[in-house]
Amino acid sequence: MTTPTPDPHYALTFSPVAESDTPPAPTPATVEPPMQLLYVPPLYTYAYAPGVFVRHEGPDEFDTGQTAKLWGARETALEVDEATKDVIKDLCLRGVPKADDPGGTPPVEGGARVGRGYVYLDEFPGGTPADQLRNAVSSTNQAIVPMPGTVIDVGNSPIVMPARKVIAGLGGPQNEFKGTWPVYFRGSGAAIRNAPVGTNYGGNKGWGLENICLVGQPGLAMIEQVTAANQLDYLSFDGCSFDTWNYVLDGPTLGVHIGGNCYTNNISGSFAYRFKGSDSQLFMDGGKLDFGGAGNNPNATNIIFSLKEKSTIGPLYITGAPARCVLIEGGYDRAGLTFLGTVMEGRNVGNQSAGAVLAVTGADATFVGCQFNFSKAGRDQGIVNVSGGSASFIGCRWRRAANYGPEIYQSGGVVDVSGARLIDPAQPPRQIDYHKAGGTLLAADGTVRMV
Repeated sequence: MTTPTPDPHYALTFSPVAESDTPPAPTPATVEPPMQLLYVPPLYTYAYAPGVFVRHEGPDEFDTGQTAKLWGARETALEVDEATKDVIKDLCLRGVPKADDPGGTPPVEGGARVGRGYVYLDEFPGGTPADQLRNAVSSTNQAIVPMPGTVIDVGNSPIVMPARKVIAGLGGPQNEFKGTWPVYFRGSGAAIRNAPVGTNYGGNKGWGLENICLVGQPGLAMIEQVTAANQLDYLSFDGCSFDTWNYVLDGPTLGVHIGGNCYTNNISGSFAYRFKGSDSQLFMDGGKLDFGGAGNNPNATNIIFSLKEKSTIGPLYITGAPARCVLIEGGYDRAGLTFLGTVMEGRNVGNQSAGAVLAVTGADATFVGCQFNFSKAGRDQGIVNVSGGSASFIGCRWRRAANYGPEIYQSGGVVDVSGARLIDPAQPPRQIDYHKAGGTLLAADGTVRMV
C-alpha cells in the first residue's frame, strides 16, 4: 500500500490504513495557518476572506505574525503580480467577486451581492466616487458600502441623504485612530446635506451611518447645518468614528440615536456637536470626544446643548484642554436632559480646561454619576459653572488640578447637589466646595461645603 505524499503548503500528515477490519485512529493533521501568505516583490501580504487583507513591509512585523501562527514561513508564500494581488484583495474584502460590468446596472434588487443587505459603492455608475454615491443613494435601500480608503470629493455640492439610507463599513465598530474602514471626504462647505423633512419616510426620517470612519478636512462640516425645514429626524450613528471635521452636526434633532461606542477627534471649528430639539439618546454605549485640532482654543466647546430637552446622554468621555467640554443653554421650559456616567475633563492634571469643564447658562439638566475634572482659571469660574437654568448633581465626583476650585460656582439659576465627593489621591474623598454668588441652592446634603 502506498502512503500519500504530504502537501507542503497545507502541512498535512497522513497515515496508511492498516489491513484489518478496524482502521486505527487517524494521525491528527497539523492545523493550516488561517491566512494565505502572498509575495509581491519586495513585500509580503497576508490575505483571508472575508474582510482581512494587510500588507507588511518590515521583517520584524512579519516575524511577529509568523510567531503568532497567522501565516506560514516565507517559503510557503504564493508569489503573485500586482494585478492578481488586487483580485485577491477584492475577494477578501468583498467576500464575492466584483460585478463583471463596473458602471453598468447596479445590483439594487436581488442577486448574491444584496442578499446580505448591502451593496458596494463602486458597483454603481458614475465617473467619480461622489457620483456613484449620489446614484447609490437615489436607487437602493440596501446599505451602501464604500471600500476602505475611498476618497469622495463632493466639491461644493453635499451628498443629499433622504430617509432610510445607510452608509456602512464592514470592519466592525471603529476606533479613534481612523479604524479599519476609513472613507475620506473632500470638498467645500459640507460633505452631507440632510433632505427636507417631508412626510414620514418620504422625507429624511431614519438615515444612518454604521461601523464606518468618516474622515474630513479642516473647515469641512460633516453634515451641513440643518434648520426646522430639514431637521435631523431619527438619524442613527452606530459604531462610527469621525475625524478631522469643522463640526459633525449642528441644528434641530428629533429622535436621534448615537450608539456603538462612537469616537470624535480633531475638530477644527468652535464646536463638534450642537444639538437642538428633543427625544434623543446620545452616546448610549459610550465613546470618546477629543477636540484635537481646535483644542488650543479656550473658547471652543466640544458639545453644545442649545434648547435641547427630553434626551439622555450616556457614558461619553469628553476631553477639553483647554476647550470647554459641555455648554447647556436655553429657557427653563427646555427641561429633561439627563447625563448618565458622562466624564468631562481637561486632559490631565498638567493640561487643564481653561475654565469650567461644564457651563450651564439655561435649560435644565440632571447629572447622575458623572465626573468633572481638571480645570484652571480662565473663561469662567469653578470646575462646574452655573449661571442660569436648572441643574441637579447626584452621586457625582470631582478632581482638581493644582488645587483649583471650587467644584461648583453658581451665579444664577437653581442647583441641588447630593452624594458628591472630591477625589484627591493624597487623602480620602471629602466634601466638594460650593460657592454661591447668586441663584438658588436647594437643600444640599452633608457632602457639600459652602465656601
